[in-house]
Amino acid sequence: MLIHYVEHGAGVPVVALHGVGVDHGEIEAAIEAIVPGSGNRRIYPDLPGMGRSTTGDLDCNNYVVAVMADFIDHLVAGPVLLLGHSYGAYLARGVAAQRPDMLLGLTLLCPVAERSHKVPDHQAIRQDADAYDELEPSQRAGFEEYFVVRTAATARRYRNHVVPGKRLVDEAWLSRIFAEWTVDVGSGTFSAPATHSCTSGPSCSPRCSVIGWTGPAQMKSDRWAPTHRVTL
Repeated sequence: MLIHYVEHGAGVPVVALHGVGVDHGEIEAAIEAIVPGSGNRRIYPDLPGMGRSTTGDLDCNNYVVAVMADFIDHLVAGPVLLLGHSYGAYLARGVAAQRPDMLLGLTLLCPVAERSHKVPDHQAIRQDADAYDELEPSQRAGFEEYFVVRTAATARRYRNHVVPGKRLVDEAWLSRIFAEWTVDVGSGTFSAPATHSCTSGPSCSPRCSVIGWTGPAQMKSDRWAPTHRVTL
């Protein structure tokens, strides 16, 4: 199978796993807006069945974990810093449990787990009159699902960094994988440095999309990185 990815920079390797139903562009945009420009090699793969990555014969989440561990092994000589968002954080926990030798540290952003619960209904905290001006009518419901701060800037982020990935999702395959949802996350303690953030922040919806982060950094408006593929 093929795993598609983009990368930036050089230095300590950081591998970032995105959430479900999008591609690498969502988490890439969020992370690149806030990390220093040097000192890290930032690697953003498309998870299987999303973006430009294929599915192979995978039939459960534990196999997805194994594929992502193989991807890291293939691409990087030595341990990495692993970051996961939402579904990607669940997979990252699996990598940490099953292959702790390959990690320098672990960051979990708004992670899902074996069991998830209903989140509160959305309550918009800002709704600008021009928020939808740059969106197609078909994109508006998805935008509202992502953001509780609805401005032209957040709409642009949704259009540029979320919508393209939503068009490249193998929904039928995801349904089969999620029928075998449980990942072996072990029962021991992860000994390397780890951070865990479960706040959605003032600009995100309760579904905790990282792309909703708004801070002093300027998010880039286009997909800018050369792309690569690894055959596993």
